[in-house]
Amino acid sequence: MEFNRFGLALPLLVGSLVLTVPLITLPGCSAMTTPSLPGLTSPDQRPLPAYPQGIEGQVWELKGNQMPRVGTGPRGDAQPVRTRVWVFAAPLMAPGSPAWPVVEAAAHPQWLGWVESDDRGQFRVGLPPGDYVLLAQYGDRLYLNSFQGDGHYTPVRVEAGKVSALDLVNTEAAFF
Repeated sequence: MEFNRFGLALPLLVGSLVLTVPLITLPGCSAMTTPSLPGLTSPDQRPLPAYPQGIEGQVWELKGNQMPRVGTGPRGDAQPVRTRVWVFAAPLMAPGSPAWPVVEAAAHPQWLGWVESDDRGQFRVGLPPGDYVLLAQYGDRLYLNSFQGDGHYTPVRVEAGKVSALDLVNTEAAFF
């Protein structure tokens, strides 16, 4: 089975042809439409277009003792975070630490917009094919602790017709 523009479908091999038979049509899907991910909100508060490809994931905050241990005992857990997820065009040079003040980030020319994560920390955003950097907002700063060797934040690639997965995990209050 596969998910395609019809929803849940079953590919059937008939001779040398592969026919796709719709089993379940999901909301927002039909034989005439392609499912779209919601677009960004632009820096000037305008909604941007939806796209059939993009990025989805969750925002987490990890706190407390994360050290491996023998046996059982209390251990810090990851909690989902409802917040704003900022999207920048890549490559994006990091400011030298995982945290970046919102006032500085808001003036950056590569800032494209944002999307909100829900109460479970989940977010989805439609984007044109390309490379992007996503950072989660915590109060008056953005956070992403993922860098390339040259000092740039690690980008996420969006390919035509595909949805890339990305979890944003804040580990500032955790110890390993």
